[in-house]
Amino acid sequence: QIARMEKLVSSDRKEQVLVDSFCQKLVEEFNRSPARVGSRALQATQVRGWFLDKLPASTPKPASLPTTSEEKPLASEPDALISEIKTSASDEEKVLALDTSISNNEDALSADLPKETTDKVPEFEDLQFEAKSSKDSAWYDVALFLAHRKTSLGEVEVRVRFIGYGAEEDEWVNVRKAVRQQSIPLESSECRSIVKGDLVLCFK
Repeated sequence: QIARMEKLVSSDRKEQVLVDSFCQKLVEEFNRSPARVGSRALQATQVRGWFLDKLPASTPKPASLPTTSEEKPLASEPDALISEIKTSASDEEKVLALDTSISNNEDALSADLPKETTDKVPEFEDLQFEAKSSKDSAWYDVALFLAHRKTSLGEVEVRVRFIGYGAEEDEWVNVRKAVRQQSIPLESSECRSIVKGDLVLCFK
């Protein structure tokens, strides 16, 4: 993404990059990129601000777009955006969730460990996840990670509460096999962004 923007700055279209509609179209393309899955969506004002910092002072600069309280300008150097992408990838690795099978056998717990702990799992707090239920093998969005434990085999399990369900539906699920980052729905207009190798689920 940084390389793409730097190329635009050095091209004969450099004055066009400050146009509001151009920045909006570019940021929508970036946000659909697989590399930004799980990251906070970029705003047009951030991209436009990056261009303003990079363009020569002699380049005409249209009036700035209003910046909302949730928007933060991009850093003048590309390291900021690259760091954000790397941080997202690092967080995804913590989930350790690419398989689809599940282990929810409480009998496999080590005898010297309690049935349930009250410790929260801190690295899960800033991301959205879904977990596979042992009742119907379906994936549901996770509202809360309530506790975690380790089995005698060394597997880590977490107790989850699903969005829209009460405490009676809480389940212990295997972190490696039954927890993954939340799926992202696609609008029909975004189907062209799907490439070979992407995991896609269609449902009614």
